[in-house]
Amino acid sequence: MLSVVCCCASAAYAQQAMEGYTFDNYPRVDGSTSTLPLNRIIACKLLGLSYNWELSISGVYGVYVPFPSNPDGWERSRRFQELTQSSQTHYSFINLIDNKADVIITARKMSAGERAYAEEAGVSLIETPIAWDAFIMLAHAQNPVGSLTKKQIQDIYTGQVTNWSKVGGKDRKINPYSRNYDSGSQELMETFVMGELEMPEWPYDYDVIRAEVTYMYQAYELLGGDPDGICYSVHYYRERIMNEGMKNLVKSLAIEGIPPNEQTIADGTYPFRAEVYAVIRSDQDRESRAYKLYEWLRTEEGKAVITESGYLPYNGQADHSLPVAYPEIRLYPNPAADGFYVSGLTRMASCALFDLSGRKVLSLPVADGGYVRMTSLPTGPYIVTLSDGKKTVRHKLMKR
Repeated sequence: MLSVVCCCASAAYAQQAMEGYTFDNYPRVDGSTSTLPLNRIIACKLLGLSYNWELSISGVYGVYVPFPSNPDGWERSRRFQELTQSSQTHYSFINLIDNKADVIITARKMSAGERAYAEEAGVSLIETPIAWDAFIMLAHAQNPVGSLTKKQIQDIYTGQVTNWSKVGGKDRKINPYSRNYDSGSQELMETFVMGELEMPEWPYDYDVIRAEVTYMYQAYELLGGDPDGICYSVHYYRERIMNEGMKNLVKSLAIEGIPPNEQTIADGTYPFRAEVYAVIRSDQDRESRAYKLYEWLRTEEGKAVITESGYLPYNGQADHSLPVAYPEIRLYPNPAADGFYVSGLTRMASCALFDLSGRKVLSLPVADGGYVRMTSLPTGPYIVTLSDGKKTVRHKLMKR
């Protein structure tokens, strides 16, 4: 990647750093690809740096990312980029759990696989929504289809609908583009659209789309050159990060007739509105710079910076930490062979099993004393979630 960065030394800005943050004590902040601009603008504000949105070249088309305009030389510039990482959603969660990051800013909450990894490591995380974004479907700008329903998207991505004429377009084959299984937008696709439905792997784009680091650039380039393509992303990435040349080739589709824009995301009428999270370890020292940054994001000053970045600040309440354990609710036997029993429930619950990639492999209702059969599942570890409408409990289960 070639970055066009404007650097000039300026000692004056070092004196304007907020809350005593310096390059020496600033926490390690990681996150999703789409949240990198917010990550960098936060750092600039707290370190007392000015910034410019600069074109970062990758592939044929570039993307816009904020760069500090006064980091006092090459070494300081390198240090700034070390402190504001973008390891992508999945790996930023792993880095936080492994204590290789102090705070992360992500486009989604933990997946089941990441939650299992945290539980295995004995780590709990606090996930707090700080901004609004939206999950969006993208098509070529010249595609006459302007809106899809959730059911139509499901049918396209399960292979039941393969021609654009079935959803109001031309008589042409649909080319769906997908994402790697642990990416932020893939999790959002499963959350908002697919649910328990499974997507096949699309062989013609598999090698390209699985190249995680360059996915966003490549997906847009592929879609920009493919009048019959469809893919998915987040609203902020398209509106704030992608350059104008690419945006002119790709359009966001309305969902159920409602387009994604600032108004429909703000008022919640757009169906696929998504939260952006600040995440921190629950054992983080409350007096640390990392925790103070995490708290600052929920202040009016922090919300003003979120707004400056182009996000809509979140106005909800309270943290969403890992659920507490309910020791009265048990799964047995564990390890299990053909299935397991559930005890300790006080009401009917929804039971779901996830493998460690986060894929849901089984879902059914269960009552106290109920038996969950899993003979069709391969051996290995699973995460079992039980939700009765009031609380959600997660257990690790091994099938032998």
